Amino acid sequence: MGDGFPVWLFGVFPLVFAAMWLAVTTALSHLSGWPALQQAYPDRDDEVLATFGGQSGMMGGAPGVNFSGVLELSACRQGLRVAIWRIFAPFMRPVLVPWRDLTVRRQQTFLGPRAVLMLGDVARLTVSGGLADRIARAAGQNWPAGGAPPPIEKPVGRLVAASVVEWLVGTALLGGFFTAATHFSGLDATPLPLAMTLGFPAVFCGFIAFSRFLKRMRR
Repeated sequence: MGDGFPVWLFGVFPLVFAAMWLAVTTALSHLSGWPALQQAYPDRDDEVLATFGGQSGMMGGAPGVNFSGVLELSACRQGLRVAIWRIFAPFMRPVLVPWRDLTVRRQQTFLGPRAVLMLGDVARLTVSGGLADRIARAAGQNWPAGGAPPPIEKPVGRLVAASVVEWLVGTALLGGFFTAATHFSGLDATPLPLAMTLGFPAVFCGFIAFSRFLKRMRR
């Protein structure tokens, strides 16, 4: 093909991508502390009381790993099963932590309540307070007594403030992007109308912020 694109790269690229994917997922596995966790609490057959898929949580200490929407938590008869979708964790097998080894610490953050699940003395998993409440209801008397939801109301004011901040920041960033794109494309003589550079970002980011606000209120 002369000076054209080398055909052999089409065969090499999938191998390079697979190697990079395995390297990244292996690094995340060690940062989260998963190898020690699955060695201490290997999965086993147990009756599943409730399963919560597509969940998010922060695993490990600083810096930790944020598993966004790829966690599957199951309240079982003997303990809490924690699993990650295999495509994102090819070497991270599910674990089953007995209820007696689970402790829960509640936290109040700017974005709402959180629950830190201490998985024995091996690892910790931070999830939303609402998810912890649903697991607690499924586990019943097996759930650690100290992990009961605190008797407080939802911090509506803080959730509204957080949504407003997200809306303002998102609008500023998106509006700045449109303005910069107009400038660097050489269209300075015919700038985009204000409805495009500010109005559209404000509406779009407002919809996203409002959707996130409703989601947090349902937790």
